[in-house]
Amino acid sequence: MTRTESTMSLNQASESADFAGVLARTSDDLLNSAYEELMALLRDLDARHPLRSRLGEIRFALQSARDLNRQLVHCLSLVALHSTLDQPARSSSWGQRQQGMRPVAQTPEPAKVALVVESNDGLRRLMGEVARKQGYQVLEARTAEEAERIAGETVLPVERLVTEVFVAGASGVALGSRLRQLQPQMSVIYTVCEAHEAVLPPGALGEATVLRKPFTVAGLTDALRGARNE
Repeated sequence: MTRTESTMSLNQASESADFAGVLARTSDDLLNSAYEELMALLRDLDARHPLRSRLGEIRFALQSARDLNRQLVHCLSLVALHSTLDQPARSSSWGQRQQGMRPVAQTPEPAKVALVVESNDGLRRLMGEVARKQGYQVLEARTAEEAERIAGETVLPVERLVTEVFVAGASGVALGSRLRQLQPQMSVIYTVCEAHEAVLPPGALGEATVLRKPFTVAGLTDALRGARNE
């Protein structure tokens, strides 16, 4: 495959992932609306109504569909990141081979620290790789408790916290507030799906940078470069 063909394939994959992400978010909105309407109907029905049992089964099916759709959003985030993450490196290596040169590994000494808190292992690793390409020394955590322990043990100040709004059953917003009390210089980047964002009270995220899932490498890169303090 030529360099141009490879670049086109990566771009097409990224665009396809972005479009699929729009469809997934739309589907999530529809499923949430249907679920809320069903719950309202169940609350209005008498406990002994003959339809109540059947509606309970539909409620279970809708809940399962919502859970599967949220997993789809996670997968699309992985695809969007994967399709563009190595593009610059591949282009550079291709150009060096064409000139008969050996690729030169560039490993600049990281001068800043980013703490990535994400319950999805694959997505967390890819987010960490994006941050490393921006010159960050990356610390990773799967839970809020683990993130607080890591932040307390690190010697260097944490410049960026990238965390889910809801991380493994805990509040990422509360996590951000606690860590910023310890490290006021730290900027917070929240990642959130539309379903979770809809249940947040107005102003809950303050002036922090917000990344809506599924996001791209470019979106995460821009957030890391321009994150704001709350």
